[in-house]
Amino acid sequence: MSDPFADLVDRILSEQPIGASAVARLLGSFRNGRSTHPSTIARWMLKGVRLADGRILKLEHIRVANRLMTSRPALMRFLAEQQLPTTLPEIDAPRSTNERRRANDRAETELKKLGIK
Repeated sequence: MSDPFADLVDRILSEQPIGASAVARLLGSFRNGRSTHPSTIARWMLKGVRLADGRILKLEHIRVANRLMTSRPALMRFLAEQQLPTTLPEIDAPRSTNERRRANDRAETELKKLGIK
């Protein structure tokens, strides 16, 4: 049985590890021309981002002497996973007042048959 942490370390090390600042530079700027801050990358590593289907996705990383490191391929996997189409559960439209009243009447009739009400 392989150790998942050892596999992660091996994968990141084989993919040329880079720090949060280097990842931020790769992403460029977003808001009003300001560049991505390394703390954003660290947040993605530690807390992750919530996907449309409710899952939390974290940027793969390792710690090297208390420094967070990832790799360009790990960043690509992180970004690609966010692009996947998600199917959200179907939500029934709310019942109308008449539909609720009829369902309530049916439930009352059923409870009376059972001798509960």
